[in-house]
Amino acid sequence: MWLLKFLPDWIFHAVLVAGVMAMAASFVLKFIPFVTAYRLPIQAVGLVLIVLGVWFQGAMSNEAAWQARVHEMEQKVAAAEVKSAQETVRIVTRVVTQIQTIKDTTNANVQYLEKQVAQDLDRECSLTNASVLLHNSASHNELASSANDTLGGTSEVKASELIGTVIENYGTYYQVVERLKGWQDWYRTQKAIFEQVK
Repeated sequence: MWLLKFLPDWIFHAVLVAGVMAMAASFVLKFIPFVTAYRLPIQAVGLVLIVLGVWFQGAMSNEAAWQARVHEMEQKVAAAEVKSAQETVRIVTRVVTQIQTIKDTTNANVQYLEKQVAQDLDRECSLTNASVLLHNSASHNELASSANDTLGGTSEVKASELIGTVIENYGTYYQVVERLKGWQDWYRTQKAIFEQVK
């Protein structure tokens, strides 16, 4: 209620006390001629002041209860935000660590390919232009054109280059998977944290 925000609480207490005093005066001070002459208006004003005073007392009590609830919720939200930040750091740290592990594994596989496999693979295996076209089309999520549209013969692309590209693509795939798992974990964790704030 807007009036409670602008007036101090003691005014509402004073209204109630004034109402009670007016009612008491109208009954107790009957021997004073002024009170006797205006007894009914004094009682009416006293009754109105009592009703207003009690109503405002209830409004202040209700406002205090709501303010306490707001304060309690603010504390719960602040605690949830702290826990949320901690969980975010934990999840991000885990995802960054996993992605670094994937990058390291991918780099190690590429180095193994270059040092151990590439020479023998390139000597014993050659790729056709059609196979390179098929790989490139698949990497763009397109249909490969028919073999008649391609140049026949052996491609200049070495088999080790193709395998290296595949290794790097798998590495990228697993990095994206980790990011997605991290985001899903973050979302579930945040949802659980903030659903507890009630």
